[in-house]
Amino acid sequence: MVRDCRISIAVHEETRDDWKDAAEDDPEIDSMAQLIRIAVAQYLNDTDDTSSTGVPDGIEEQLSDLAAQHQDITRTLNELRGQSDDIHEAVTSSVDPETEQLANDVFDLLPSESDVTGTQVVASSGPDPGTIDWLNDRLQAPTYRIRAALDYLQESTYAVQHDDDQYFKEV
Repeated sequence: MVRDCRISIAVHEETRDDWKDAAEDDPEIDSMAQLIRIAVAQYLNDTDDTSSTGVPDGIEEQLSDLAAQHQDITRTLNELRGQSDDIHEAVTSSVDPETEQLANDVFDLLPSESDVTGTQVVASSGPDPGTIDWLNDRLQAPTYRIRAALDYLQESTYAVQHDDDQYFKEV
């Protein structure tokens, strides 16, 4: 004949009162001892249902699917970045001849860095040297074309720089 064993549990009085109230409030539980047995059985059952990593079986498969999807998204994103870089390179490397000629004219007119950053003793009338308005006054070209020429110069040579609104060439 198998005998039941007694186990003594030491808990704070507040915990014992909480357990006792829970047992009394549930009509399916006869005593605090039954509440403890049910809780331990559920704990043991839950522990058996999890894999060795502590993750329930269904969740582990979903995590694996998510990891595969993440790899696919990362691969696609890298491909898109490469395509974007290719498009940017194609757009910036193919400048129309008019913009290239205007860029040459702009480069010839640009003041040196010392002319732009030096202090002016006499205030000149009109826009400051190296500004888009200043270039526009001299070249009589649309502002958007002057900006395109400056962008082309900055991408194609390190000699053209800008400080605030003034462009200059480093010589």
